[in-house]
Amino acid sequence: MGFGTVVSHIILFISIVTVSAGFFIVINNYVQGATGSLAEQQERVSSRIQTDIEIASVDYDNSTAPDTITVSATNTGSTNIETEKTDLFIDDLRISRTERSITVQADTTTGNPNLWDPDEVVEVVTEENLDNGTHTVSIAAPNGVQGEASFST
Repeated sequence: MGFGTVVSHIILFISIVTVSAGFFIVINNYVQGATGSLAEQQERVSSRIQTDIEIASVDYDNSTAPDTITVSATNTGSTNIETEKTDLFIDDLRISRTERSITVQADTTTGNPNLWDPDEVVEVVTEENLDNGTHTVSIAAPNGVQGEASFST
């Protein structure tokens, strides 16, 4: 074997090692990205499974103008829900967060007023004029889980 053959084998070997290293770096980045995405998705699914909202009562008062709707709901799941990011829907129409108030009931608050802890009760109040008939109200947590109830005007 001559010197030229040895040099060509060394160049070929270095090329193969370089291409292989590049391939493994790309595959490693792909696997890490996929693993991070999967972990994030599992966290979202777990949060949804552990969240549950039950509407206890809906009071409709048409003696005021506009009419007042008061919804009492309990966090029957095992996760904390941020009250500032909780939404109210009446007949599938979202009520703006500036047009409703939501408060954790004083007898259930345990020291974190902006969180709706498990087994705590919140009261959501809004003012809307509704036609006579049956209506649907729902409260949605930030992760999309909803509690729903019907009421009549």
